[in-house]
Amino acid sequence: MLALFLGFVALYWAGLRSSTSSVALAGMFAALAFLAKHNAVAVPVALVLWLLWSKRWRHVGVFCAVWALVAGSILAGFQLSSHGLLMLNLSGAKFGQFAVTYIRDVLARLLVAPGQGFAVALFAFGAFAVLETSIQRDERTRLLNFYLVVSFCLAVVGSAAAGAHVNYCLEPALAMAVLLPSALARLEEGWTSDSPLASLVVVIVLALLLPSLDAQRWNLMHNKPEDLRRVAGIMENRRVFSDIPYLAARMPAPQSLHLASLMNTERTGGWAAWSSAQLAQGLKARQYDLVILAEHVEDWPYNRAALYPRWPRLDSALQTAIRQNYGFCFELDASYVYGPLSSGSNSSTCPPHENSLDRVAEHNRD
Repeated sequence: MLALFLGFVALYWAGLRSSTSSVALAGMFAALAFLAKHNAVAVPVALVLWLLWSKRWRHVGVFCAVWALVAGSILAGFQLSSHGLLMLNLSGAKFGQFAVTYIRDVLARLLVAPGQGFAVALFAFGAFAVLETSIQRDERTRLLNFYLVVSFCLAVVGSAAAGAHVNYCLEPALAMAVLLPSALARLEEGWTSDSPLASLVVVIVLALLLPSLDAQRWNLMHNKPEDLRRVAGIMENRRVFSDIPYLAARMPAPQSLHLASLMNTERTGGWAAWSSAQLAQGLKARQYDLVILAEHVEDWPYNRAALYPRWPRLDSALQTAIRQNYGFCFELDASYVYGPLSSGSNSSTCPPHENSLDRVAEHNRD
């Protein structure tokens, strides 16, 4: 959200006045947005295209120079202090494979899932707003149109990568929301109060939004977010391996905060390739007092060439090491807890937990 706010401030300053100082401020805020979220590039691309369209050649150079100076100086400092690891985070290696089916998945979750009628209405009215405002000669409206088209194209391309989510569509949604008032004003000018088309549109919008509002109310009442505080409690004074970022970040010495990104770099290979050999060796040596996973180790087969699962958290080496050296203890708040196997037996050392025997018995029956 910080990147969205800073990017919108950059758009505001660029469209406020046709002065060099406004363009320079826009370049600074656009660079800060990029530093807050490294894929926030829709704003600088849209601004450069808009300036080129307006034939403001000098302002294009000013904007690019300020953006490069602010972003480049800060990135260079972090790149040197992190011994080159910053470029791994900025590279595309961590995004995994690309597939058109991923775009379909993201759009389906955004537009087809129950309760998403608001997104459908916003997309429909936003598309209408683009058509109506594209014929206007207002420079600020044209800037927003550039921003909408660029952000939507980048969202579609980004959705094709494994690990993408509907949050990629936040930027085009913001642009559509800003363009909506002008489109609705055009509707007000063209329709009379007794127009049957106006009544039809109101009925369609209500039929779309009211069920979605009820679905969102039901989700708010019944679908509670996962509460991992009890799981974090059993980690105290223990060395734990976990593929859950919330738990991994709360360890005294985190081993890896986001295994899904590391798995993608492993599958991609090349200079950014990551290896799980050190973690697998630690698991084989049973150096961890507990292993806590988001899925049961037997239920998540790893295929290096497969498109699914989109967020692989364990490769075959880690799965094998856990399977051979750790035994299932119990399931707690949608997390699977494993303890190290005792030498010469198949029993595992498990932490005390209420109803743990019932959970183990239930899992064995399944």
